[in-house]
Amino acid sequence: MRFPYEDSSIWRKKSRNGLGAAFAGVVVVCIQVYFSSQQHYSPGFGLILISFLPAIIGLIQYIHYSRMPMRDYIIIEDGFISVYQGFLMPRRKIMLQDIKRYIPVSTLIILKLDDGEEFQFNTDWLSRESILQIRMELSRVAEKGIASDRSV
Repeated sequence: MRFPYEDSSIWRKKSRNGLGAAFAGVVVVCIQVYFSSQQHYSPGFGLILISFLPAIIGLIQYIHYSRMPMRDYIIIEDGFISVYQGFLMPRRKIMLQDIKRYIPVSTLIILKLDDGEEFQFNTDWLSRESILQIRMELSRVAEKGIASDRSV
């Protein structure tokens, strides 16, 4: 089962912020180029090149966040739960049999693992249907030996 990010205003806002940062970076570069054409200021090619960094980072943010609803946040298949952790980070894969229990807390689901480690994922980024399906799957696994602690 695949559960994509919900198409929400969060991603549109972050996407617009990235585009704004890219625009601001381009404006800074244009101002530096304009003043470097004047005789009284010469920032050098290296400084102008470094000034492109905010524009490039903003453009990457824009592309990344605008594509979030197309990306799978959680995948449950073949005895694993796999959670997307962000740009440049590998997916976190956890074997379902390694989950000791799960705890739904507000906008999080916390997975307690056999080795004492905890892992959590945010339910704000999922649709209501996806949250229900994930909880049903975790409950189904709980019937096979995993305990759910709903007291928190």
